[in-house]
Amino acid sequence: MFSILLATKYPEAMIIAIEPERENFKLLQYNAKKYPNIICLNNGLWSNACHLKVISRGTGSWGFKVEETTEISDEAIKAIGIMDIVDKYALTQIDLLKMDIEGSENEIFRSTGLEWLHLCQAIVIETHDDIIEGTDELVNKTLKNNGFVKKTADENQLFYRE
Repeated sequence: MFSILLATKYPEAMIIAIEPERENFKLLQYNAKKYPNIICLNNGLWSNACHLKVISRGTGSWGFKVEETTEISDEAIKAIGIMDIVDKYALTQIDLLKMDIEGSENEIFRSTGLEWLHLCQAIVIETHDDIIEGTDELVNKTLKNNGFVKKTADENQLFYRE
């Protein structure tokens, strides 16, 4: 729904929506089909090229997480990194990066591949210390050290450049 809101408000913007869980991805595609500026990807956001398995957290259709797997099966999905997206779509700036990725933010922010941060003007992120303890501290420290200022609203944190 957030992608549709942005696509409606900013029809010239390129919006890339990533959803790892197959049924939720089908719903994303269905909802986004009227918006040519929404690109839907059935991947998991991760720090490196690998395969991921989607795991239910027991919270319904909105509570999935992913973890690396060596098993290549119909259930496994490909991981995609932020720089993969930057390269594939020739992005020179990311106006807004929204991350609600159920613990994968820990994997991304503890990696050494954070060169994409300089492209971001604003990041909205929901950290998940309930899934991986220390994620909130890691994300906050990394973004502060990279020149972002923080505002908080409910469980979401907004980091932006002044």
